[in-house]
Amino acid sequence: MSTGFDKLAEIHALIDAGEFQRAITELRTLIRKEPNVASWQGMMARASTAAGLHEQALVHARRCTEMSPSHPTPWAELGNALHHLGRFEEARLAYTKGVELSPTSVIASLGLADVLADMGRQGEAASRLETAIRYIPGNEALLGKYSMVLGKLAKMSDALAAAESALVLYPKAWELAQCACSAANYMVEDPQRLFDIHARFGKLFEYRGANPPPRFERTTLNRPMRVGLVSADFRAHSVSHFVEPLLAHVDSKTCELVMFITGPSDNVTKQLRSYGHVWHNYFQKPRSELIAAIRNQQLDMLIDLSGHTRGGDSALLRARTAPLQGNYCGYPNTLGLKSVDFRLVDEVTDPTGIADQFCVEKLIRIKGCFLCYSPRVESLGLRTDRIPGGPYTFGCFNAARKMSDTFLQLCARVCEAAPDSQLLLKNLDFKDPECVTMIRDRALQAGIAPKQLILEGPSTTPLEHLAKYQAVDIALDTFPYSGTTTTCESLFMGVPTITLVGQSHPSRVSASLLDAVGLDGCIAQSKDDFVKLALAWKNMTRDNADRAALRQQMLTSELCNGPLFATRFVDAIQGVWRERLVAQLSSTRAGHQ
Repeated sequence: MSTGFDKLAEIHALIDAGEFQRAITELRTLIRKEPNVASWQGMMARASTAAGLHEQALVHARRCTEMSPSHPTPWAELGNALHHLGRFEEARLAYTKGVELSPTSVIASLGLADVLADMGRQGEAASRLETAIRYIPGNEALLGKYSMVLGKLAKMSDALAAAESALVLYPKAWELAQCACSAANYMVEDPQRLFDIHARFGKLFEYRGANPPPRFERTTLNRPMRVGLVSADFRAHSVSHFVEPLLAHVDSKTCELVMFITGPSDNVTKQLRSYGHVWHNYFQKPRSELIAAIRNQQLDMLIDLSGHTRGGDSALLRARTAPLQGNYCGYPNTLGLKSVDFRLVDEVTDPTGIADQFCVEKLIRIKGCFLCYSPRVESLGLRTDRIPGGPYTFGCFNAARKMSDTFLQLCARVCEAAPDSQLLLKNLDFKDPECVTMIRDRALQAGIAPKQLILEGPSTTPLEHLAKYQAVDIALDTFPYSGTTTTCESLFMGVPTITLVGQSHPSRVSASLLDAVGLDGCIAQSKDDFVKLALAWKNMTRDNADRAALRQQMLTSELCNGPLFATRFVDAIQGVWRERLVAQLSSTRAGHQ
């Protein structure tokens, strides 16, 4: 006869396995029999949250806190439900109550850090985690979260150091290794070290070895490829700018696209879906259901658009749901996974014979630029004209975590050589006062004069954000992690971007974008060259007509040529597909001889 503890363990196992509905069904039966058992209510809150039923989770979490008000876990579950509902301040209070009841509650401490981060209070989140780690030294989850929060604070060196230190304690913890991957892209310039960090993650995550790929079920070459795209970012997100040209222009006679949504949807999702194709929404559904759905589609290949970013799912890739698996667009490096067969890049971002050794996947180079940019329709009416008056302004709207010491030192050299200019740094991260203070201190330490430095937080709307380029003359790109969407937005607003080419993919994307637009004169090969180019562009006479002309140059370039790019994209992946399918057919014939 099973005890209540046994039953809790069984339900916990169901939740961990992603069997949320089975867990909820079991709990409903238990609650009908014993409605006043706090454990059933708390576990129902947890299962409901995991299943995306946040209103239901909120009801049961509240009941649990009423039944067990002195225990921290119910308050953490209440915080989780409120957090998912977007009620951040209420969630913060619930998590705080849990931490006050027990400073050693990991779930409450993690939740508090998460909601503070989402509220733009990264500094407070880091402080809370430091306190929790003092109470629970060496906790793997807290150490990993601490590394992530340091990254959001733009303390990339500290974030990488925190992950590496934690890996000394937990050398098999792939989650920590993944944190190290994300942090390394922002501040590691050596491609070998970048590769080693990513390859380590792959070895830890695929410690049992990579699963063998399934065979192609449709073995004729005289048919369209069937290609799945999986992403959490089919929405108002940078990735959607580069996916839209594919959805709009891929010819279904040569390539059938099947999209798998694993993140929230919005009006941009609606726009993307209007292009047709096949769509499946698996946001907040069990991974097991997604895996089954992908396999049922009989895909020739699955292309992941998230990588190690938020919403990415390495376990899905490890499951090998398609004969071929690839990575594209959303993450700027190798995933380190042997279960991923290829990565789509171009000759500028990943030169042949040089970059291949730093990638676990096979590099497949799309002809021309590996990206195609689609501006939002509503932004086309926004004028590029420079706001009259004010000093000459260099600008950078990239994320604060991309603003490395090397980048700030380059900005300092430019500002010193142009004392009549100012530097405008603007991004979403600057809604956090601590992040502003930290970047300001580092900028001043790099040598930027206080009177030349302006730091500005996020705009209210995307159009207002773009309009801020009307106050910028030249954009300075970050290094070693260059811009992507930011570079495209700068060019769209008639503002050239000066970029420094590095040795790894993250530091070469802007160079590819500029090359596609015909702006080779903005690409620096050295730090000295970066400063010279910035000053040379400053000394040019550019008026509003030049700014408008740059937008037109961009829109008519291959960077915004959707039909051309769709053809090149399909040609690239078709080559991989044909090669693998021919190999399977040859193997089958050889086996029959």
